[in-house]
Amino acid sequence: MNNLLDRDVPIHVLFEQLFCQEQPMQHQLLISFINAALEEGWSDGVEEIVYTQQEQQNGVLKDYQICLTVKARTLQKKHLDLKIQVRHQDFYDKQSLYEWGPPYLNPLSLEKNDPFIRQSFIINILNFNLLQESSAYHNLYQVTHQHESDQYIPNINIHYFELPKLLSSTPKKMIEKWLLLFKYLGKKQKPSFWLPLIKEDRLFKYASDTIESFMLEPLSADHRCWYVKKAKQEQALLIQGIESGQRLEKERLALKMIKTGYQYQRIIDVTGLTEQALDELALKQYSKIIR
Repeated sequence: MNNLLDRDVPIHVLFEQLFCQEQPMQHQLLISFINAALEEGWSDGVEEIVYTQQEQQNGVLKDYQICLTVKARTLQKKHLDLKIQVRHQDFYDKQSLYEWGPPYLNPLSLEKNDPFIRQSFIINILNFNLLQESSAYHNLYQVTHQHESDQYIPNINIHYFELPKLLSSTPKKMIEKWLLLFKYLGKKQKPSFWLPLIKEDRLFKYASDTIESFMLEPLSADHRCWYVKKAKQEQALLIQGIESGQRLEKERLALKMIKTGYQYQRIIDVTGLTEQALDELALKQYSKIIR
């Protein structure tokens, strides 16, 4: 495996290539995405990206997530702080989404009329369904700081975008186009609406060309490591499934033998289950009968 052409590229790698590299149109891409993501419930818009920093992750986390801190200026000349996070389900619980607070707040800048008080947003892009109580692909929450003093701390707006819940192939909103881009850009097999999607917007065409060029490059050590870890993880899950299925089959056979009246030792010899496991099976079966 010398490059990524024969593999699906994970979303955190796509995001890193589009928004965390020194590309000519990096800020234009980021402005377009942020404005699309914050369109609901927000009347302003980002005009300029002032600063970006990719947060460094330690250990296994760095292989499955991206965290990008952004400072921006809006059309109304307001300051904006954002944290954009791309998370994978298997490592979602390794780090809290609520850990981040605006770092710029201090006693000298907490007056309500201070123009340097920034609005704060967290944008979470998830490759799995997190919020089981909602069928919507986009959910917005606000965290309000409650203080007894008169100090002013702005609300933090938390957006969740769950890619599996976006089922439409005819996007109407700009954010839907961006999410479909994230969802399919790194996949070998593209849907039928893919070409019209990237042709109608020059930024999407640029993003597609950028990722195609990246996929032709020799595979880096970091990305090779990611695929090796992913393969090992999938193999471990497969083995776990096989072992679980084998145990269930042994338990079904053992129950049948118990009902037929076989001696425990004979059942143990045939199934390989322990005497304690047989006792637990018999107890479960008895509990079902007396209910």
